[in-house]
Amino acid sequence: MAKIEIYWETFVKNNPKYKKNDTPKASCFCNNEKDANTLINLVLEGKKTATCGALISYEKDKESLPKINDLWIMTDFYGEPKCVTRTTNVFVICYKV
Repeated sequence: MAKIEIYWETFVKNNPKYKKNDTPKASCFCNNEKDANTLINLVLEGKKTATCGALISYEKDKESLPKINDLWIMTDFYGEPKCVTRTTNVFVICYKV
């Protein structure tokens, strides 16, 4: 995790308004190399600006839902940090099956 800490420290030096923030969660999209790397590249190109997750996953893992202004260090499949994102909106939507 040293590379994540170094990445965060560099980010904070360039964005001092976040100096009081703890190091955010760092992870990639998906659980396979092809999709994870495709999706992070779409983020870096500005083509992917939203994501979603299943509410039941948050409940099962006893994880809180994202909150507005949460930060996330996004990585490629191999854990290399690529960017920091900030949550701007959170919606819970019921899908009818």
